[in-house]
Amino acid sequence: MSSRGVSADSYTYNSLIHGLCNSDRLSEAVRVFDSMSSRGVSAHSYIYTSLIDGLCRRVLWKEAIRYFDEMVGSGISPTVVTFNVLIDSLIKEGRMEEASKIFDAMTKLCKEPDRTDKGLEQDVCSFNILINGYCKKSRVDEAIQLCKEMRMKGLKPDQVTYNTLIVGLCEARKFKMAQSMFIEMQSDGVSPDISTFNALVNGLCKAGNIEKARQLFSEIPDKGLVVNVVTYTTINGMCKKGMFVGAEKLINEMKNKCCMPNATTYGTIIKGYLENDHLEGSNVTKALEFLKEMLERKFSLNNATKSLVMRSFVIIDTLLKTGLVDEALHLFSEMIDDSNIAPHIILYNSLINGLCKNDRLSEAVRLLDSNSMSSRGVSANSCTYNSLMGFAEKTGNSNEGIETGPSYI
Repeated sequence: MSSRGVSADSYTYNSLIHGLCNSDRLSEAVRVFDSMSSRGVSAHSYIYTSLIDGLCRRVLWKEAIRYFDEMVGSGISPTVVTFNVLIDSLIKEGRMEEASKIFDAMTKLCKEPDRTDKGLEQDVCSFNILINGYCKKSRVDEAIQLCKEMRMKGLKPDQVTYNTLIVGLCEARKFKMAQSMFIEMQSDGVSPDISTFNALVNGLCKAGNIEKARQLFSEIPDKGLVVNVVTYTTINGMCKKGMFVGAEKLINEMKNKCCMPNATTYGTIIKGYLENDHLEGSNVTKALEFLKEMLERKFSLNNATKSLVMRSFVIIDTLLKTGLVDEALHLFSEMIDDSNIAPHIILYNSLINGLCKNDRLSEAVRLLDSNSMSSRGVSANSCTYNSLMGFAEKTGNSNEGIETGPSYI
């Protein structure tokens, strides 16, 4: 540029430094910045902010603070964006006290004459950043106090403010306060989103208030919102805690609102039933019901469905271990009749082993002797025969096992 008589100005440098920082070429950005003064170009607040932001993202705090101090020392007034960048980065690194000090310094500077004319005026984003930091540190009372200070400055809390506070209150198990905040949010003309509902439904479930959670859950479709993975996670969490009735109520509520469960939802509740620490036959039966419902709806074999099918093998194995052999055979028949599901030798071995352990050796032999396995491209292996031969000998039916085994070897 200079060889052609064209001089770069501050805007050119800002674009270059900003681009280098975004491309993770920070050392080059610093060199370009440091060369500005020798070329007679003065740095402005937005150039400092671009560089400070890049340094913060690389967790180079000393350098970021050095350039911030240099900025102030040069008589350049930091903007609200400069402060927000520093505060947000410090909070993300868990340095809450330092972030609070910078926020206080920002507040003090804002009170000085003519500072607002220079772009320094705290906004909702400034407060939201610090409120989020307090909530993540379980200092929700300080977060609420900060929200009050924000109102005193004439700033209105937005959706981010309310969601952050509601999540923080729920995590602090202050569920009544969270519900009050939810009411205040709507009274303030701020519309809740799916994150708001997820936080409250999850909090109410933790508090054991399933009916209230169900009622709130029913409002989601009415608000034009769509349940997401976090909503399903709430259902999964309820199942893990043995709150199956509540989980089923939420799913039924989804159906009533024409928000039919998808493969993820089915997988979530089945997983919850199976992973319950106090697994009982009734839980397995419920898991079976949801699996049947899923198969009837002809879900395609995406990753979630494949995972679910694998868990259905676990259901069969669990049914056998709990003595529910007929139920296991019934589920097995339904599974292999569905063209989307290909049984594996592990599943056949599980069935044969389960039948043997429940003194139903002849049925195990018939299962092996039928064309069920061969017609589906499944071949018996040594584990298959070992189960049959072993149990045949233990029960005194060695002839049956010996006669059956050699014909396949």
